[in-house]
Amino acid sequence: MDINSGSAPATPGIGHRFIDLPGVRLHVAEAGTGTPLLLLHGVPQDATVFTGMIPALAQNHRVIAVDLRGCGQSSAPAGGYSLDSQLADLLGLLDALDIKQTRIIAHDLGALYAFMLSLAHPERVRSLVSLSIPHPFLRFNLRFLPVFKDAWFEPLLATPGMATLLMGRGRQPMARLMFRNYVLDPGIWDPVVLEYYLAKLREPGRAAAIGAIYRQCVFPTFLKLMRGGYLGQRLTTPTLLAVGEQDNAVPANLLQGYESHADAMELLRIPGAAHFLLDEQPERVVSAALEFFAREGH
Repeated sequence: MDINSGSAPATPGIGHRFIDLPGVRLHVAEAGTGTPLLLLHGVPQDATVFTGMIPALAQNHRVIAVDLRGCGQSSAPAGGYSLDSQLADLLGLLDALDIKQTRIIAHDLGALYAFMLSLAHPERVRSLVSLSIPHPFLRFNLRFLPVFKDAWFEPLLATPGMATLLMGRGRQPMARLMFRNYVLDPGIWDPVVLEYYLAKLREPGRAAAIGAIYRQCVFPTFLKLMRGGYLGQRLTTPTLLAVGEQDNAVPANLLQGYESHADAMELLRIPGAAHFLLDEQPERVVSAALEFFAREGH
């Protein structure tokens, strides 16, 4: 089924279909054959962010880029945005596609899901490239306080009704602020692509879904992380943790302390980028991911 008419531009070599799971209909873009590679986007974007990267990744992979629940072309039900529900979506998707184990490239919110999937179901994740978030093995420290000023919007969006008001209506000030303030150069945004993302948020239920994600998943997970809730777990998945050198939301002190909790994690700071790594340095992300995947055991 071609879902591109009137939305994202069609791209040769990339197919589209819907997968029906309990309580949600997920849209996936697919290309290539070989080792499965699941692509998970962040907010306020969708799988469209990977379009330009898919051809290179699909040369040696079966690429599956999914619109997460509530995002892109996937359905936006009223509920089901807890972490457990989102992980159930991903497991259901892998099962529906008959994928026993997959590599993952994930950004922002998608990276949160990827880390938690790797911890809860390590047998399903062969290796992970996580972009633009810290690792989960943290506990609150006063040194983190300066970082919180860059995450001030998260509790605001978690407040019932605020995401709809600020991201889906009028001038959509919160969505525009995200795209403007978390890149080095706001001029990187193609106006057509930016309008596509903003238009999706204006659709009924889309902005509300973002609010539900922050309220039911992101904020509770953040509070658990700050209490050291993941320090008793161990990450066995080979992981590349990559962040932009100028990403103020993920400074060096949030990238430390993983060594005793992860079997094989590496750090990479990518110059010329802040938070939106997939848009600011797509070629560098692809090359780093492919080099990482090419290693024995990854």
